[in-house]
Amino acid sequence: MNHLALLAGLVPALFIATTQIPGLLAAQAPAPSLKDSPINIEILDVPEIPLKIDRVELLEINGEHALKCSVANVSDDQTLGLRLVLVSADPSAKRRSRASWMEVLRLDGHSAREVIFRPVAKLKIKPGDRAALTVDQVIGREYIWQAFKAETALEAFVAGVPPEMPAVRRVSNQLDSDRPILLPRRRP
Repeated sequence: MNHLALLAGLVPALFIATTQIPGLLAAQAPAPSLKDSPINIEILDVPEIPLKIDRVELLEINGEHALKCSVANVSDDQTLGLRLVLVSADPSAKRRSRASWMEVLRLDGHSAREVIFRPVAKLKIKPGDRAALTVDQVIGREYIWQAFKAETALEAFVAGVPPEMPAVRRVSNQLDSDRPILLPRRRP
């Protein structure tokens, strides 16, 4: 039998099969990548935290996820680092993944710049998921700001429920401060 005749007979049959049964070749199709369908990362802004994040973009660098974003310091204090929390949920609002990590970030007071954060945990975010990011803690030269129950608020936010804003506590940073630490004088 001629190979061209065999191929000519198979092409119409394959066309009919793929148009009649759409899922037939779906298993062979490559999985969508970040380039094909970018994932929007939303931001839960905690008003009392002095670092503001904007324009978050999920990247893939050397096979690992990274977050490119703009960060602004709205305080007088120079920042030294921060802790971030990222939560993703599938379309039915079920939590798919959670990552929390620390980043070194030296940023003068009242300044902004573009940065790339590299989460240490493997992110499980798929196209169609809802993902959100928040700043949980900021370490400044003079102060440390800590948001309480930020992860709970972030999970509610990703699930589409209005979150209760986390309470923020600001304490003096006695380890990284340029000010001398005054200790009480010992009595002899």
